[in-house]
Amino acid sequence: MTKRIILIIGCMFSLHAYSQSKYIESQKSQLIDQEQLSYGYLPKQSTTEHTDKQPFAGKAEIENFLFQINRQKGATSDMTPEISSWLTQNLMSYGNDATIIFIRHPLILSKLFDTSYTAISKEFTAVCGKQTDVSNELKLFDKDYQKIKEKYKSNVNDIDTLTTSGKKLTKAQLKKIAEKEKENEDLVTQMGKLSILIENYKKKVDSYDTELSVIQKKFTDAKNFLVEDTTQVLTTVLSKENYQYSDYILNKKNIMIITFGNFKNYQLQFTNGKKRYQQEASDLGILAKAITGIDLSELSKEGGGSCTPKGDDTKPSSLPLNFVLLKRAEIDPPSAVEMVTPKGEKKILSEIHEKSYVGIKVGVSLANVENKFFNLNTNNELTIQSDSLNSTDLKANLMALIELYPFGRDYDRLKPITAANNIPFYERIGIVGGVKISKDPLEAIFTGASLAISKEFNVVAGISFIQIAKDVKVLEVGYNKTIEYLRDHADKEYKPTFYFGFSLSPGQLLKSLGISK
Repeated sequence: MTKRIILIIGCMFSLHAYSQSKYIESQKSQLIDQEQLSYGYLPKQSTTEHTDKQPFAGKAEIENFLFQINRQKGATSDMTPEISSWLTQNLMSYGNDATIIFIRHPLILSKLFDTSYTAISKEFTAVCGKQTDVSNELKLFDKDYQKIKEKYKSNVNDIDTLTTSGKKLTKAQLKKIAEKEKENEDLVTQMGKLSILIENYKKKVDSYDTELSVIQKKFTDAKNFLVEDTTQVLTTVLSKENYQYSDYILNKKNIMIITFGNFKNYQLQFTNGKKRYQQEASDLGILAKAITGIDLSELSKEGGGSCTPKGDDTKPSSLPLNFVLLKRAEIDPPSAVEMVTPKGEKKILSEIHEKSYVGIKVGVSLANVENKFFNLNTNNELTIQSDSLNSTDLKANLMALIELYPFGRDYDRLKPITAANNIPFYERIGIVGGVKISKDPLEAIFTGASLAISKEFNVVAGISFIQIAKDVKVLEVGYNKTIEYLRDHADKEYKPTFYFGFSLSPGQLLKSLGISK
């Protein structure tokens, strides 16, 4: 794209949470998992081999993926009507000059096709089974402990009842107390042994918990298929020209930006640039000031009890898919879509080239101009008539021209006329009109046609209307008037004459003349 001054007009917003902006027509976000990705680009994998193909490697895959997502979601509330309608009308056909700019991070393939989670799940189940066995035994020991404890409490209560009655105890009662005290000693010994056993089993359960946590993390990592390589940003332009894919976006305003992945800390800049004729007008003002001394700048402006790892029965991880439909009225090519990374680095995602319909040129013309003979006699009588000895002269004029391109002109793809893969010939044709670059611009008026030989050089031809002095038979003039004064102040008329010449862009002429901008 030709060098131009970019005028930033706004539309800077975070990609993870689009704020309402006058530059946004509609927007929508949804989560996409591995199963949904298979609509577009994920091939079927064998248990022993997987592809080394980077996801979304081709434009057709992206088209199919978006088509399937829209077909699945379009009839539901998951997709806004504007987004769904836009995709339905424009995807595949790209009607109404539609363009999609699809942005994503590449996915890490070793993760994308990882099947180790099945072995890890079996490992989790095995360890979980051992923990269940130990837990069941622990429950039995704890149940026995509680029974012994209850028996101990019962014996203590019986002894207390007998010893606090205030009556003299019989031999039978004394014997019963002795038996219960002896039994309690045995119960205390049993509870001590069971306490040690229970504590050891609890440690085993805790140890299995730790082991299961490690395995759970391994499982979660293995089942996290959608892992992005955030060091890269990939951009694919879905646009068509003459029914064929093209990365070259010419004068299009019907644009949707789609991001896939986590772009939380990224910013998107949409900028409109200075049009070619605006730059040419600015250059012409500089040139005219240098030549005439006149400044033209003023003339314009988890579930419990399951022996499977958490997430084993759920879908794998997902990534956000964001749709942003831009307002056509706010796009004024030449434009650029740029992304600013969290580190502040700027990346141009796509450029929208301008199709020009107006241009400004500076030209040099050659035309046969009628010569006039001025005669001032001794009686101060002026006579103006055609010069019989030298009737015409070939004279050069510096022209400021406005060009109209009836078929539009793609300047960024304009090559020399002899080069291959060029713009259509009819785009080289222009209709021109202009004036002479001088202190009196209306000295000459030019009309005609131009033909672009290259991006900077045109040939021009047509009819020029050049001011020449009117014929005067005899006119009395005042004293002390020189021929030079009379020549400058004579009544003039326009005479048409054919001219031929060439024209350049003002910027190119400035460079040629060494005039700094």
